[in-house]
Amino acid sequence: SYNKSLQLIHFCGIGLGIVIGTSVIWVISVIGNLWNDQWIVIGIIGIILCIPIIMFTPKNLDVLNSKSIPIKVKLKANFITISFGYFFFGIGYIIFGTFISAMVKSSFESSFFQYFSWVIVGLFAIPSVIIWDWVAKKISRDLLLFFSCSTVTLGISFLFFGNNLFFLLISCVLYGLGVPGSVALVLVEGKKRFIGSINVSIAIMTTTFSIGQIFGPYISGIIIDFENNYYSSILLAMVCMIISSFLMLEPKRFKEVKFDFFK
Repeated sequence: SYNKSLQLIHFCGIGLGIVIGTSVIWVISVIGNLWNDQWIVIGIIGIILCIPIIMFTPKNLDVLNSKSIPIKVKLKANFITISFGYFFFGIGYIIFGTFISAMVKSSFESSFFQYFSWVIVGLFAIPSVIIWDWVAKKISRDLLLFFSCSTVTLGISFLFFGNNLFFLLISCVLYGLGVPGSVALVLVEGKKRFIGSINVSIAIMTTTFSIGQIFGPYISGIIIDFENNYYSSILLAMVCMIISSFLMLEPKRFKEVKFDFFK
């Protein structure tokens, strides 16, 4: 339970990093420094924050016995579906993350909202994993992933309301709540469904996620340049997140559904 708690705290750092990074860039921008100064300052802060990791990481890590019998890798249907779900999640969530600042900048004259929106994302991302872990004790983890991904989908959908500040803030709140929890818990569920080395399961899922993060900005960037607006890219993100939400579910759930329309 201690290791699990430590993992949850680790993923809380996503939100904390967003808040710190955004706040630092915000302050530097107000001062009037150039973008290259922002990178230097953020780099220095990153190095400083790495010091506690080096200091407090245990020196004697548990190493698997080299004589242990390797488990034969077997890809089950439910692991394949969740891996594809993670791929579509990578596309959907990264489109929001890549273009939200540009969307806000084009909707509001003041740069205040450009930074404030990310601070909101970060603040609600900090407790996200803890909240979803508590929910996981009430429902099955695949159903939890469905709801966490759907939370991100709902958040993205509010971007269709354009320059409405209220809906923008709701979008950032839901995005912050949904993303870290989904990223943290999908790996736990993926390891559970995989037969073989845990490292292999994480490698496969991280690869599919990374490919999605490459495709998302590339495809949506082409669409934005062609249409000169963000609506189709937002729609693409929503569709990918909806697909992701359903692929997170155990396939056996769909086998249990009976269509008795003609009875």
